[in-house]
Amino acid sequence: MYSVFFHWLVGLVAFLVILAADSYLERENLAPAEFYALILFATTGMGVLASAQELLTAFIGRRCLPFSSSSWRAIRRDS
Repeated sequence: MYSVFFHWLVGLVAFLVILAADSYLERENLAPAEFYALILFATTGMGVLASAQELLTAFIGRRCLPFSSSSWRAIRRDS
């Protein structure tokens, strides 16, 4: 029951972030494809983590989250 609620919540937040990100991506001259892919990957990781029934599944979902944020930091690096 909680799993369905959190799936909807994560999906709604990801949708709102994608809607709000257009002006940011244009202002910073960033490629939207990488941003959308990382949002999708993070959303998938949060969904897996929310519906995990076993420890291994929770670990896999938890390992997806830092990957997307560290990839975004690497894209934004100015060197």
